[in-house]
Amino acid sequence: MAITQEPESRACLRAWYAQVFDQLSAATPEGRQEILRLCALEGALMLRFMDLLPLQDSDWAQVFADLRQ
Repeated sequence: MAITQEPESRACLRAWYAQVFDQLSAATPEGRQEILRLCALEGALMLRFMDLLPLQDSDWAQVFADLRQ
């Protein structure tokens, strides 16, 4: 979150996300599912590594395994 406060870093992150999301299409159910999966992964990573959601490591492993499916 701190990196997004710097304009140069935010621009770099926006460019990266634009490139990733540009490869996905919301025009199909499958594409929307991929967009949802990526958003969920980003949220899960933030919650996990900022220690905002107290889950056991095994539970986090299952969450990330579910996201990969």
